Amino acid sequence: MWIFCCGMMRSGSTLQYQITKDIVETSGTGYALGWIETEDFPMLHKRYEQESRNIVAKTHAYIDGIGEMIIGGEAKAIYVHRDIRDVTVSLMNKRNKSFWYILLTTPFIELVLENHRNWTAQTGILISRYEEMVANLKQEVLRIASYLNVPLGEVEAAHIASKYALERQIAKVKQLETQDEDSVNMMDSELLFHRNHIHSGDVGQWANTLTKFQVGVVEALVKDKLRTSENYEYGVSVSPAIIYMIKALNKVVVPIKGKGLSLRERFRR
Repeated sequence: MWIFCCGMMRSGSTLQYQITKDIVETSGTGYALGWIETEDFPMLHKRYEQESRNIVAKTHAYIDGIGEMIIGGEAKAIYVHRDIRDVTVSLMNKRNKSFWYILLTTPFIELVLENHRNWTAQTGILISRYEEMVANLKQEVLRIASYLNVPLGEVEAAHIASKYALERQIAKVKQLETQDEDSVNMMDSELLFHRNHIHSGDVGQWANTLTKFQVGVVEALVKDKLRTSENYEYGVSVSPAIIYMIKALNKVVVPIKGKGLSLRERFRR
């Protein structure tokens, strides 16, 4: 069975992948492949079609046909989402870019909405909120294990949770950065850590990072479009004319910057 860790970008999907990989490999029920590109999945699906064990893979973009695989018992999906305002700040920190650079020169919002809509529309998947996951990581470990039908006790879950506690994750990333100073991308193929992968991991950091106007822009772009995020309170009003202009600029600037490449080719992971 395929197990896709497919969360919203910058929302803890790497953490979910690490936990899932640990549960599956420790229990002897399968192994992990790491990150996969959507266009590579048909080939991988055929290559492993006789595999009886679980295969854990990480991706963000929805892969056509996954819904049918889940319904048919051939796959499971583990999805996590986060306050989009914190997602925005996390991406700014990860890429060391300004708010307007991220908003106007990348298809960030478009891809988040597209992938969120596609994944959460599937029945039989496990959906988590980042804010709840980091507040009680042991409970998240138990939820994932239960979803995978892997028996796991409280002590075992606590042990796994301690291995991937936020402070340990941050320390690991910093250690990898020191060891691999020339790397600009993947630094650890097992844990799927990238350079500058974790900034703080804090919940609500957007409130001290974004201006009121920037908050209003993000809220206006995603309000009523993130179905499983209805508990996030949006309250800043921005003129519809400004939002229209921002959307128009994004549609002009992104293709120029992308030089004709597809959205996913221009903006991976």
